[in-house]
Amino acid sequence: MRCIFCASDIDDNAAVCPSCQRDVAVPPPLLAERDELLGKRDKLISDLADAKAKLASHSLLKRRPHA
Repeated sequence: MRCIFCASDIDDNAAVCPSCQRDVAVPPPLLAERDELLGKRDKLISDLADAKAKLASHSLLKRRPHA
Protein backbone atom coordinates (compact mmCIF):
# COMPACT_ATOMS: atom_id res chain seq x y z
CA MET A 1 0.00 0.00 0.00
CA ARG A 2 1.00 3.65 -0.11
CA CYS A 3 1.48 5.94 2.84
CA ILE A 4 -1.37 8.44 2.94
CA PHE A 5 1.02 11.16 4.06
CA CYS A 6 4.12 10.82 1.84
CA ALA A 7 2.95 8.33 -0.84
CA SER A 8 5.86 5.95 -0.17
CA ASP A 9 5.30 2.26 -0.79
CA ILE A 10 4.91 0.48 2.54
CA ASP A 11 4.07 -2.98 3.77
CA ASP A 12 0.32 -3.64 4.10
CA ASN A 13 0.77 -4.53 7.77
CA ALA A 14 3.00 -1.58 8.68
CA ALA A 15 2.00 0.48 11.70
CA VAL A 16 4.45 3.29 10.89
CA CYS A 17 5.70 4.54 7.53
CA PRO A 18 9.44 3.89 7.27
CA SER A 19 9.92 7.06 5.19
CA CYS A 20 8.03 9.76 7.06
CA GLN A 21 7.61 7.96 10.41
CA ARG A 22 3.88 8.75 10.54
CA ASP A 23 1.38 6.36 12.10
CA VAL A 24 -0.46 4.56 9.29
CA ALA A 25 -2.18 1.83 11.33
CA VAL A 26 -5.96 1.64 10.98
CA PRO A 27 -7.93 0.45 14.04
CA PRO A 28 -9.89 -2.80 13.49
CA PRO A 29 -13.29 -1.15 14.21
CA LEU A 30 -12.67 1.30 11.36
CA LEU A 31 -11.73 -1.55 9.04
CA ALA A 32 -14.95 -3.37 9.98
CA GLU A 33 -16.99 -0.21 9.40
CA ARG A 34 -15.30 0.31 6.03
CA ASP A 35 -16.08 -3.27 5.00
CA GLU A 36 -19.73 -2.81 6.04
CA LEU A 37 -20.00 0.43 4.08
CA LEU A 38 -18.37 -1.13 1.02
CA GLY A 39 -20.93 -3.95 1.19
CA LYS A 40 -23.77 -1.44 1.36
CA ARG A 41 -22.27 0.50 -1.54
CA ASP A 42 -22.01 -2.65 -3.65
CA LYS A 43 -25.66 -3.53 -2.89
CA LEU A 44 -26.77 -0.03 -3.89
CA ILE A 45 -24.79 -0.24 -7.13
CA SER A 46 -26.44 -3.58 -7.89
CA ASP A 47 -29.92 -2.24 -7.02
CA LEU A 48 -29.33 0.78 -9.25
CA ALA A 49 -28.24 -1.42 -12.16
CA ASP A 50 -31.40 -3.54 -11.71
CA ALA A 51 -33.58 -0.43 -11.62
CA LYS A 52 -31.94 0.95 -14.76
CA ALA A 53 -32.48 -2.35 -16.55
CA LYS A 54 -36.15 -2.41 -15.55
CA LEU A 55 -36.58 1.19 -16.65
CA ALA A 56 -34.92 0.49 -19.99
CA SER A 57 -37.12 -2.58 -20.50
CA HIS A 58 -40.22 -0.59 -19.60
CA SER A 59 -39.21 2.22 -21.97
CA LEU A 60 -38.70 -0.26 -24.81
CA LEU A 61 -42.12 -1.79 -24.22
CA LYS A 62 -43.77 1.66 -24.40
CA ARG A 63 -42.08 2.45 -27.71
CA ARG A 64 -43.18 -0.72 -29.51
CA PRO A 65 -46.12 -0.22 -31.85
CA HIS A 66 -49.12 -2.28 -30.86
CA ALA A 67 -50.20 -4.88 -33.41
